[in-house]
Amino acid sequence: MVRNGLSALALAGLAVGVAACSSTMNSRDILGQPETSIAAVETPRSARDGGSAARNSNQQAQVAAAATGLSSSADQPPRPDPARFGGSSRPAAKQRDGCLDIASIRERDIARNRAALTRMDACIKLAKFTEGGLPWQIYTITGPKKRGPLWAVPHDNEDVAFDTGVYALAQYGGVMVATEAGEKRSLRGQDANRNFNKSIAIARKCRLQKAPAPRYTDAYIKPLQSGQPIIALHSNANGYSGNGGSGTISIRRKSSIMRAFASRRAKGALADEDNILLVAARRPVESDRRLRKLVNDFNNKGVHVIAELVTPGKNDCSLSNYVVLNGIAKYYNIEVQDGKGAVQRDLLRKLMAYGPR
Repeated sequence: MVRNGLSALALAGLAVGVAACSSTMNSRDILGQPETSIAAVETPRSARDGGSAARNSNQQAQVAAAATGLSSSADQPPRPDPARFGGSSRPAAKQRDGCLDIASIRERDIARNRAALTRMDACIKLAKFTEGGLPWQIYTITGPKKRGPLWAVPHDNEDVAFDTGVYALAQYGGVMVATEAGEKRSLRGQDANRNFNKSIAIARKCRLQKAPAPRYTDAYIKPLQSGQPIIALHSNANGYSGNGGSGTISIRRKSSIMRAFASRRAKGALADEDNILLVAARRPVESDRRLRKLVNDFNNKGVHVIAELVTPGKNDCSLSNYVVLNGIAKYYNIEVQDGKGAVQRDLLRKLMAYGPR
């Protein structure tokens, strides 16, 4: 009787051990399946339920195995190696509705504004593509206020412009689009603000554009909301070559294309030749009532204004030229001397109070 009982118990233990091994092998088989999508991070509810059942089965098998003297650690499936699935031991950047995790972005401009972007719960997306042989990276940033202007920051070396764009998003909403070019004005010789054109024929005439750029152009234009203006943000070196400076924009610079209207009421920082509101249009100030009123109003507010005359024959493939020649939206540009963020925000507030339209 005793011998028969011991034999029965041994057979029962062997059966349980086989069941435990079978359950363990199934778990290994599941873990060994390669992932089909990086985006499939969240496990579907049905899979979670199935996983719970498998875990319960494993736990029961381990209890039974312990009664027979088997080691429970030997029955546990090994942890999957992240490198085996094309990952790394570091946690992957989190995404929410296609938005990048702000805390994981190391790009210099975003890192500098991380606190402000986090406070406004900004959605940051990054488009990467090769066009004209150039590897472009374009950031699109939206805040909680969805309706608003398109804030354009094409030059990556103009830190003040990016910072003002983040401020503008928080205060006035809309969407901000910025080029990432390694903190430089150009990407491999292509000026990021002379790359707005889709036509091969026009690209041949634009001295500073290497090749037509439909994807680059759309990356800036498509986020624009109907009825909203495009407000570019720039900063430049002091003065211009004609008066001993090294910049390219100045209220003291005379040009048939860039008509300068200096304000006699400008005081303090606003009196500086480099701090300017630029507006682009297809007609000269004298024949454009809206433009003439804008120039007079801002001059009376102590703001220098440059009116850029845009024509097909003088198209330089800049954002202002593309927007105006294609009748896309009203275009404004707030130019300040490098490092003058407070002045740029002041000009921005004046423009928004005026109501860009």
